[in-house]
Amino acid sequence: MIYRRRIYEVNPEKLEAFNDFFHTFLLPNQLKQGARLVGRWATADRTEVTAIWEYASLEEYERIEAAVRLDPLHGLAQQHKHVLAGVILDKREDFLESTGVYGFPKQIVSVSACVTNDAGEVLLVRTNWRTDTWELPGGQAELGESLETAAVREVFEETGLRIEVRELSGMYHNLNSNILNVVYHARVSGGALCPQQGEILAAEFVPQAEAGARVTRPQQLERILHAMHESAFQYQAFQLRPYEVICISKG
Repeated sequence: MIYRRRIYEVNPEKLEAFNDFFHTFLLPNQLKQGARLVGRWATADRTEVTAIWEYASLEEYERIEAAVRLDPLHGLAQQHKHVLAGVILDKREDFLESTGVYGFPKQIVSVSACVTNDAGEVLLVRTNWRTDTWELPGGQAELGESLETAAVREVFEETGLRIEVRELSGMYHNLNSNILNVVYHARVSGGALCPQQGEILAAEFVPQAEAGARVTRPQQLERILHAMHESAFQYQAFQLRPYEVICISKG
C-alpha cells in the first residue's frame, strides 16, 4: 500500500466553502474510481487541511487519477472552481509508506433496501457520485445503529419515503474495499418521493421488467435481480476491476 498526503493552506474564514466543494465534487469522484480516503483533518486554527488517501500501488494511483480527470464530475468541478477563489492559499503533496500494522482490520457495513410499492415496482436511485447507473437506495450503517434502523434511515434520507423492513435478501462482500452490503426486502409505509438534494440526482419507482436496463454495474445488478426474483437468502463475495464473483452461497 502507498499513501498520498495532500496538505492545503487555506483561508480559515472560507474553510466551509472548501469542505463543501470537496464533499460535492472531489470525494465522490475519487471514491467512484476506487480510491480510499483514510482521513481528512483541519488544524484547530482552521488554516491547514490534510487529506490522506490509500492506494494498492503507484500504478493504481495513476490509473485512478487518469479516470478522475475523464469523469463528468471533474468537468463539473472545473465549472464550479470559482467558489474556491481566495480559499486555497498553497498546497503540497507527497507519498508515504507504512512502517507497520498498528490497527485492527476495518470492516465497513452498509445497507440497501429493495423497496416495492403496491404496483410491484421497485425503487431505484441515481446518486451524485455514480451517475452512470441506477441502484437500490442505501448507505453506511452508523456506529451503534442496527441494520434495519440504518435501512429505514437511509431510504428516508435519500428518497423521502418511510419503509417497513421485511426479510433479508442477501449479503454482498466487496473484497477490494472490504465493504459488506446487506440487502433487505421492504415496502413503502409512508412519506412522499423527494430525492435528497446534493446527494441523489433522481429517485423513481420502476417496473421490475425495466429495472435491469437501468443498472450498468454488474455488482449492483446482481443484488437487484436476486431481490426481485429469488426468495432464498444469498451471500456473495466479489472483486472489481474487473468484476469477478469469488464465491456464492444460498440458504
